[in-house]
Amino acid sequence: MSGGWVPPPQGAEIQSKLRKAQRLLNSLTAEQRAELKAAEDKADQASGSSDSAATYNGPASGRARTAIEFAYAQLGKPYEWGSTGPNSFDCSGLTGASWRAAGVSLPRTVNQQYNAGRKVARSDLQPGDIIYWYNDSQHNGLYIGDGKAIHAPRTGKNIEVTNPDSMPSFAASRP
Repeated sequence: MSGGWVPPPQGAEIQSKLRKAQRLLNSLTAEQRAELKAAEDKADQASGSSDSAATYNGPASGRARTAIEFAYAQLGKPYEWGSTGPNSFDCSGLTGASWRAAGVSLPRTVNQQYNAGRKVARSDLQPGDIIYWYNDSQHNGLYIGDGKAIHAPRTGKNIEVTNPDSMPSFAASRP
C-alpha cells in the first residue's frame, strides 16, 4: 500500500478473507486451475474484457485524455486491495492515480470519489468520467468512450478494459 492510506476497521477482516480465498485457490489441482482459467477467459471474452497492453486511441482530450492514457499504461498490472500504485492498484487507487497524472486530486476511496464528483447521467457520459458499479462504495473505473471502461477488477485479475455493462451500473461522476 502507498499514499498514506489507512485501511478501514474492516481491513483486517478483508485481509483474512483474501488469505482464505488464496488458500482455497492454492488447494486446487492443476486440472481445476485450468478449468477455472478457461471459465474466466470465456467470461472475459463474452464481456469484451482484455488486460493486454494497448494504446488509447479514443475521443478524449485534455485532462481526461491524460488520465485515460495513464490508466492504459497500467493495463495488465495486478489488482491489490488498498494499493495506489505504481506496481498494483485497487479500483479507486487506479482512478485516483489516473486523474492525479492529469493534475486533478481525488479523494482515496470509491465512496469519497463518488461524493466529490459532479454526477452525470449515463446518457451524458464522456471519456474520463468515473463509473460506479453496484453502489456508491463498491467499485469504480474510468469510462473511456465507445462503450468501454478501464478498471482494476478484483484480486486475482489485472487492470483491464471492459464493457461497462458487464456489471450492474450505479452512477457516474465527472472529476
